[in-house]
Amino acid sequence: FRSIQVQDFVDRFTVAEREALSDAARSHPIPAVQIKIAAFNEYLRMASVISLDDSYITTSVGQMETVGLIGVGRAAEVLV
Repeated sequence: FRSIQVQDFVDRFTVAEREALSDAARSHPIPAVQIKIAAFNEYLRMASVISLDDSYITTSVGQMETVGLIGVGRAAEVLV
């Protein structure tokens, strides 16, 4: 498995992406997205290491791209 420290994973997102994700966890107009991002943020807070091959991580980052919280093509870059 490809694993990295949580901070290294978070650093793969741009400042604008991190701010968009933080805002979405509090106030996204689609409640399911808001809940998903809040749960993802909580997962990161509890973890010490992130597996880049973990299905929860890959699915979550892919969904961030799908709903426009990160740019097109960014999921692949974050998960490299």
